[in-house]
Amino acid sequence: SYDEALNILNQVISVDPVNAPAYYYMGWIYSEKMMYTEALTNHENALILAPDTHPILLEIGKAHYHLGNYPESLNFIEKSLEINGDNAVVLEHLGDVMMKINRLSDAKNLYKRALLLDKSNQRLKLKVSSE
Repeated sequence: SYDEALNILNQVISVDPVNAPAYYYMGWIYSEKMMYTEALTNHENALILAPDTHPILLEIGKAHYHLGNYPESLNFIEKSLEINGDNAVVLEHLGDVMMKINRLSDAKNLYKRALLLDKSNQRLKLKVSSE
């Protein structure tokens, strides 16, 4: 269960307080539990220990998105994309942020780029086709 995993990860961190993956996975679990403030805290700790790691940057961006902090979300997701290059998941999340800040044309273009990389993604197909 998530709670058991969090308990184990807390034990790992108590023994190894500079374990970036432990913080990352704790943040991921908190995101799955929709506890975005806790997710953000853990992902920020992971980023301190592993700077410029694109999955961590993406997760921080996603947490900010769910907390309604769209400028921060945009900043972190763009950094993730810059480091990782075109990735359908990152492009889609960036598109979602663009939709929230009313940059609809930019969002559509990002969804189209993502769909080129993940041609069978039904969710992306819907996002591209919705006008």
